Amino acid sequence: MDGERFEILNSLNYILGSKEPRVLSALAVIERALDEFKENLWFSFNSGKDNTACLFLTAAVLYKRSGHKSFRMTVKMLNFEEEDPFEECEEYMEFVRRNFQFEPLIMKNTDNLAKYKFMKQEMIKIVEAKSIKAVIMGSRRTD
Repeated sequence: MDGERFEILNSLNYILGSKEPRVLSALAVIERALDEFKENLWFSFNSGKDNTACLFLTAAVLYKRSGHKSFRMTVKMLNFEEEDPFEECEEYMEFVRRNFQFEPLIMKNTDNLAKYKFMKQEMIKIVEAKSIKAVIMGSRRTD
């Protein structure tokens, strides 16, 4: 097993072994969402810190459900691509895609709208086109 996968597995096992009430609550919410929305549940990944935390929480639930065999992201992924992303963000996105084995549906801001307007506009379109019922998004309570 390579070092990247080993570190990810350590992180997922750490999450699953957590007794922290907020972690347990988040895991329970993700479990319920997977059960309730099934194939109509998507994950919006932007490689930010809060979003990465949600990715690892979701991956931990999927890892547990696989019988601790795979942490492949089986939830459909969505990415709102920044107009001019930092190189480090691009490298991290590639690391995550490679290790969690997903190809996101990429939404590009070709009209150069403000981020919140772009995301709202594209989310409305994608929800209607793909019959999405729920989206896991990591953001701070204050955002």
